[in-house]
Formats: sequence, structure tokens, C-alpha cells
Amino acid sequence: RSTLFPYTTLFRSMDLVVFFERASRYGNFQWNFTFFSALHGLYSALSRTHDVHVQADADGLDFTCIGYHHDLRPANILVNKETFIPPDFGTSQLKGEEEGSQTNWKLGFGDYLAPECMDENFVHQNVGRAIDVWAFGCLMAEVATFMYRGPKALSEFRALRESATSFSNIITTCFHNSNGKLKESVKEWLSFLTSDNRLES
Repeated sequence: RSTLFPYTTLFRSMDLVVFFERASRYGNFQWNFTFFSALHGLYSALSRTHDVHVQADADGLDFTCIGYHHDLRPANILVNKETFIPPDFGTSQLKGEEEGSQTNWKLGFGDYLAPECMDENFVHQNVGRAIDVWAFGCLMAEVATFMYRGPKALSEFRALRESATSFSNIITTCFHNSNGKLKESVKEWLSFLTSDNRLES
């Protein structure tokens, strides 16, 4: 029974995309502190991925390396009744400290894409662990929106981020503009979220 528990727990989870679409809060997420706890757990997992320390006395080995995830987004995050679970490490990699975390960006488009992933012509660039930090910040903004304002407000936030690219047939909803700076619509939305009188409305 104890052997099967982690798998049954996993199968009862949903991803964050589905979680964001729910009209009512799921499980212990009816309380705001559960969101903060879940984000802290996700941050902890990401931090341990970025800096891996294995100790001989506890693990039988002794080495330190660095890593990255490079695909942090709602579809890759599972949710159970009390926390967020990062299940997909398919694009992640570990490297020796002397190598650094720089590697060529391999994925495509996405809302959480960091400015340095591609240039204005969508040519993939070399990136490091910092793009995970950017993606986590984007995630926090959307989680806070859902927590305080609900799914309709999250859809509104995403619509406000829509902007054209240098290719006329491509619209982006990422958090930065073509100059690599945070969009004004994002800044205004975050000010909206942190305004006490608005949160109480």
C-alpha cells in the first residue's frame, strides 16, 4: 500500500492549466496560505535543481553541480489538494560547476518565455538558469491573480498582455515586449493586484 501511494496521489492530480480554469478553489486552496506554501515548495524544488549538492555521508557520493529546468509553465506543474508538484524535467540538465549553466535555447514560444531566449527574429540564443527565475516570477503573477481575483481576471490579465511581434501573423502574450522589457500592461496589472483597496473590491 505504501509503495502505491505516490502513484495514486499523482494520478489524482491535475495540472495548473486545469486548476486555473476551475470556477471554485480546489482542496486546501480555499485558503490563501496554501497558495503561498505551494509556491514556496515549487521555489524550493527549483532552487535545488539549480544548485545540487550531494554529500558522501548521506548519499554515498560527494559532488556539487548546477542544473536548470528550462520549461517551467502551468502545463508542466501538477496540483493536488494542497501543493504544486513539478513533474516534468524532460528539458532539464545537470552540469559541472566549471561549465556554467549556459546552453542553447531549444524550445519554442510560451507566455513565460524570458527575453533572452530569442532575438527579434526568433533566433534561439544561449541562456542560463536565469530564465527559470523569470518563468517563476511570471508564474507567481498568474497565481496571485487567480488567488485574489479568480479565473476571469486571469483571462483578462492574459488578454492585456497580447501584443504584435515583428511578424504580422504572430501575436504574443508573454510578459516582455520586443525590447526585452517588462510590458507596461504587466506593470499596471501588478500595481492593480497590490493595491489594497482593489483587492477588497
